[in-house]
Amino acid sequence: MLSGDPAAIGALGLLRVALALLERFEGQTPAAYDDSVREFFDHAQHRTLARSLRSVVYQPMLELLDALRTRDVDVFIVSGGGVEFVRAIGQQLYGVPADRVVGTDIRYRYERHGDTPTLLRTAEHHRSVSLTEPSYPHE
Repeated sequence: MLSGDPAAIGALGLLRVALALLERFEGQTPAAYDDSVREFFDHAQHRTLARSLRSVVYQPMLELLDALRTRDVDVFIVSGGGVEFVRAIGQQLYGVPADRVVGTDIRYRYERHGDTPTLLRTAEHHRSVSLTEPSYPHE
């Protein structure tokens, strides 16, 4: 997965890739995870456009968000992915503050290190995950 080979990643399947990403950041504090996401966006390049990921935000979406704001509409992001990931970049990319982003929540565990309380990410989210691919009814 770390090689970025699309065929190898595809062969793993979406659920296995998602679980590997959950495990990759297990044990991080929310702030450390946010820093990891921002650092990723600081350096990541679009695979085919060879441009920064920050520079390939979908322009019609930005225009729609601006039009909604001019009409005093409260704008939120609803994501099917990890809410923490989108919250870390939502303000910078879309002008949407973290408290207006909803999506799949990661579970955290509480630990105390001396007098310091700490939240740490787990490799779980609030909905159970199966390693088998979901089946969708055929229309």
